[in-house]
Amino acid sequence: MIIPRNPQQLLDLSNFVYIASAFFAVLATVCVFVFGNRVASLKDNELRTYQKEADVRIAEADAKAAEAHSAASIANQRAEEANAIAEQSRLDKAKLEHDNLLLQEQLDRERDARLAIEKRIAQRGLTNAEIGLLRRSTYSLGVQPIDIVFYKDDAESRLLASNLAVAFYTWKVTLFEAPGGISHQVDVEYDPNDGNATERAKAIFDALRATNKLNMGGPWESLPHDIQGTSPNFYPTPPTATIRIVVGYR
Repeated sequence: MIIPRNPQQLLDLSNFVYIASAFFAVLATVCVFVFGNRVASLKDNELRTYQKEADVRIAEADAKAAEAHSAASIANQRAEEANAIAEQSRLDKAKLEHDNLLLQEQLDRERDARLAIEKRIAQRGLTNAEIGLLRRSTYSLGVQPIDIVFYKDDAESRLLASNLAVAFYTWKVTLFEAPGGISHQVDVEYDPNDGNATERAKAIFDALRATNKLNMGGPWESLPHDIQGTSPNFYPTPPTATIRIVVGYR
């Protein structure tokens, strides 16, 4: 580089350099300003684009959240409706079971009342099948004398005593007509001193009770004793059997 030796040239050169430096400084400032604005504009555009995308995503998320919340609300409502239906079904079932129980109790009462009426109006006697069953139930025990007592003022007592006499006709049965009494059942009595009578009286009692139509009493260890309402000389032939069946009133 050639350096001028003339002072004037040096001054001119320095002025030129100064002007050039100022120019480049201004140019650099302008470039920085323009480039800075350009960069800022690009960043603003990017930021606005990001904000728009973010807004879209937020809106989509809000929509999905609202949809999920709506679905949850519908599910909760349906669950509440299902619980209400289940509770109502449980109450209906409980009421139905309670009504059925009341109905069954009413039917049982009506049946018991009907059976009681039928029992009162039915003829108090044994059927041929029941007589046969009574014979078969006591056949293996052997036979011995047996007294059958009935009340003369009660036709049903007489009928049932006759049925029993037929069932035990091989037992040397003696019928006794008593003037009356207080028994309202069929009593089986025996003499405990007679071992055979004890066993057979119990078997007779069980066989009669198995018919499910006689109100039974006993078997009683009560013999010997006079028939109720009579004296030792009341009958020409007094009762002496160690087994006695007393057919009382209904």
